[in-house]
Amino acid sequence: MNQLAIKNLNKKFGRHPILKNLSFELEDGIYGLLGPNGAGKTTLLKCLVGIYPTPTNTVTFNEMDANKKTYRNTIGYLPQHYHAFQEFSVEEMLLFYCKAKGMKKTDMLNEVDNAIDKTNLETERHKKAAKLSGGMLRRLGIAQCLLGNPPFIVMDEPTVGLDVEEQINIQTVITNFPKASVTIMSSHIVADLEHSCDKIIVMNEGRIITCDTAENIACHAQNKTYEIPQQELSHLKCDYMVVKAKDKTVRIISKNKLDADVAAPTLEEGYLCLIKDW
Repeated sequence: MNQLAIKNLNKKFGRHPILKNLSFELEDGIYGLLGPNGAGKTTLLKCLVGIYPTPTNTVTFNEMDANKKTYRNTIGYLPQHYHAFQEFSVEEMLLFYCKAKGMKKTDMLNEVDNAIDKTNLETERHKKAAKLSGGMLRRLGIAQCLLGNPPFIVMDEPTVGLDVEEQINIQTVITNFPKASVTIMSSHIVADLEHSCDKIIVMNEGRIITCDTAENIACHAQNKTYEIPQQELSHLKCDYMVVKAKDKTVRIISKNKLDADVAAPTLEEGYLCLIKDW
């Protein structure tokens, strides 16, 4: 069983604090990191992969400190903005990563075959990176994460900029990730994480609010979610947020109890209640 441990992690740029005394532990599983823009998600991930230095033993994986080379060798990382050498094919790009990771020549092609198979890139194997669609380029980024079967995988916004169909394809790839690893993927899109992750970490203003299942997070909007006729909105005298409008009906979450029928809450609504501290 792998374990990621964060103890009293703080990070600031100048006088502006970004991460505020974070402490948590994660074991094998797929975890979503969900929060609004500016919550500190990317900064946290950059601390976890060693791009931003951290004090000794503040971030450890299987008791290895994040500042050690042995720690970095355990990581597969997809940055928010992934780029590949334009003249390299998918296969050539993955072989390049194998060499950079110091793999044996006898193992490289097998590693590339496995990564291509897991990300459904076989039809793109010999296509140059410059010719790949945005979705296929993102798959290449995920494929390089899997080389060497790393026990710790970090992905920053893996579906950013993709259409709905390709988002679903990427979600399917992620659900088939190795079970004996700690995988963290960030997003501000709730649907990205709901169908891919075992648990979701909700983050806001540099702090971790909770780490729980999608079902339990949805429960934070229990008895706070309503569907009401649109014309009734102007009569409400309480704090509320419109989540969805359809025809003449609106779906809202309200801080106060309303004289209306409650609706079954969704993950998105529970997440919004947590962010607004309702």
